[in-house]
Amino acid sequence: MKNIRIFKQLLILAAMTLSIAAVSAQRLNMHVDVSRFLDESGNTIVLVDYQAPYRNLMFMAQNGGFFARLDVELEIANQDSIIYRQKVTDNIGISSKYDASSQRKSYLNRLVFSTDEPRFAIGFKALDVYAETEFKWSMELEALPPFSRLSDIELNSRVSPDSSSYLVKFQRNKVVYEPIPSVLLSKNYSEYAYLYMEIYSPSEEIGSSYLLNLSLEQNGDLVLDEYLDNSFERLRDAISLKIPLRDLSAGRYQGNVTMQAGESMESRDFEFVLTEDIEQRYRLFE
Repeated sequence: MKNIRIFKQLLILAAMTLSIAAVSAQRLNMHVDVSRFLDESGNTIVLVDYQAPYRNLMFMAQNGGFFARLDVELEIANQDSIIYRQKVTDNIGISSKYDASSQRKSYLNRLVFSTDEPRFAIGFKALDVYAETEFKWSMELEALPPFSRLSDIELNSRVSPDSSSYLVKFQRNKVVYEPIPSVLLSKNYSEYAYLYMEIYSPSEEIGSSYLLNLSLEQNGDLVLDEYLDNSFERLRDAISLKIPLRDLSAGRYQGNVTMQAGESMESRDFEFVLTEDIEQRYRLFE
């Protein structure tokens, strides 16, 4: 009887393990990041960037290539009311089947909405149609005050001139700023971490000066502390800063940008994780 009870317990444990594995198999792993900016009327513009690593998607052979399909839904709520909803379908194509297992290639897209609500909740869902796996993400967010002087800090892996249709959603004045929702940067593929932000100024302060401070820490140790003197040239100024990665060790970094203009001071935080791929060596036997 004791052996029978043990056998039943093992069957229950095996069933629980299979159930957990089945639930895990239904989950799609993605990355989402949110940045806030202001429009001309002082409303908050929210950029919702999402990134799906190719290795997490199911690609099907179609029309001489390989395609994955994501059904994405974005909902913005104020208390119990839905104030904005957007649905998109991403048809993701690759030409080589080997890209489907790539450790660094991914699909990137951006959704944008504007709101005058002071506080709201974001709900994001994505369904891999072919794999039937789903990703869900949500967060509570406050709007930028209408008279903010500094936007959020957008982390980018690449900044380059490009006026083509490639990554058109990420272009600003014919320059592509490619964001990293995963906040993962590799020293093997990126020389710099790029920071994009906007500075806002009332018309009476055009021509006056302000000071930017960029600081970066790892494990509580200050590894970068730079100051930039600048002046307001227009009501909205785009600022791009870059952090050299060559001399930084792998690990997590916390950063801060502080802007001071007269007696006004505002700060925004950012973070990223720096990785360093280990070179694979093979020994050949003859």
